[in-house]
Amino acid sequence: MCGFNVFAVSGLQYGHLKSNVTLACGKSPVRTPVVWHLNHSSQLPWHQVTSNGSLILLQTDHSAQGDYSCYDNQGLLVHSLRLRLGYPPGPLSISCRVPSHKYVLCSWADSADTHLPAQYTASYGGKNTEKECVVDASEKHCDIHLPGFWQVTHILRVTETNALGSQTTIVILKLHELLKPDPPESVEAKAVEGYPTRLHVSWTFPSSWHEDIIAFPLTFQVRYRPQGSSYWSELFSDDSQVVIRDALAGYVHQVEVQARDEVNQWSQWSEWSAPVYAQPWEGQYQKFNTNKEIFPSGMFPVFTKPETSTAKSHNPPYEDEGNLDSHTVGHCSSLSAT
Repeated sequence: MCGFNVFAVSGLQYGHLKSNVTLACGKSPVRTPVVWHLNHSSQLPWHQVTSNGSLILLQTDHSAQGDYSCYDNQGLLVHSLRLRLGYPPGPLSISCRVPSHKYVLCSWADSADTHLPAQYTASYGGKNTEKECVVDASEKHCDIHLPGFWQVTHILRVTETNALGSQTTIVILKLHELLKPDPPESVEAKAVEGYPTRLHVSWTFPSSWHEDIIAFPLTFQVRYRPQGSSYWSELFSDDSQVVIRDALAGYVHQVEVQARDEVNQWSQWSEWSAPVYAQPWEGQYQKFNTNKEIFPSGMFPVFTKPETSTAKSHNPPYEDEGNLDSHTVGHCSSLSAT
């Protein structure tokens, strides 16, 4: 008996995990007996074969994936296909970051693994407006340029599509509340020659904010403490430098800086910058004193009084104080413990 006059056709078929999946044996004539193989083996998962030669895989799991082939009763290949199993998309978990007034960076994650490749589209808009959110599908994020802060709320729609379906997730954004600058950059802390209780701290605006410097100024908070102490002293400044006047003489200090939009009271403080370390001036042969006793956890010298400053000054004054003044008090102070 001759084999069927049918050419083998390779294809790709998708199916739902944990459900029944039917594979057709190409154009096999009705009631013609066929034999199915999975990955060149006659060992098949839980299944049934219908009268027309179709293979029904029952309550599939991942072991049912692979290359299927059906053969006629002469052993000739009739049809072959590759089966991939997964789930249709579900709701996405979306988060958005607003590092400046000109960019919104949104990313998302699947609520559950679909086990299938997916494509994403995203749109963004306010009342009566809609813009494209440029998608990087491999990284699962999209970027919005010039979002329009004058609108109170915005709507972001992200649609995930795979071979088994699609799902659109919608989130409402309030950009003025999400606005959170990146941390200040190039933070430096240096001793001030001749002053044993001072440190000069400087930094630059975050690079993501550079286009906004004039229209949207930042305010800054500096925190510092002797290395090993649990208590922070704090300074505020609208400039990109401050002078700490109450550092503990002879001790290395940890210094960090954070930033916030100066005008928008609903915005968030940035993360703290990476810590830098400096020790106040100790004379001609100053060096970091690594042999000083570190403060036990929870202790802080009671005679230091942190200072808060808000005045802008590109040349911080060092005058009007003697070299040994270690008890300078500002017009307001703050002290915090972590």
